[in-house]
Amino acid sequence: MSKLIDRFLVRATVGEVDPLTPRMRRIRLVSGRLRDLPWTPGQHVRVHVGDFKLRTYSVWDRADDHLDLCVL
Repeated sequence: MSKLIDRFLVRATVGEVDPLTPRMRRIRLVSGRLRDLPWTPGQHVRVHVGDFKLRTYSVWDRADDHLDLCVL
């Protein structure tokens, strides 16, 4: 079952969390698999948080090995 999930999800690690405003954070997700994904500025990504939560965020910035999200 985990191999099927790996075809649809990219696992990443939180590399950094920086405050942008008192309520907003820039969260950097790091994964070597990000370099293989096509990307368009302003694109949305779905992030699986915890066991049951699925959140949608806009991509702030992207590089070969990381993805930056701005989270309120």
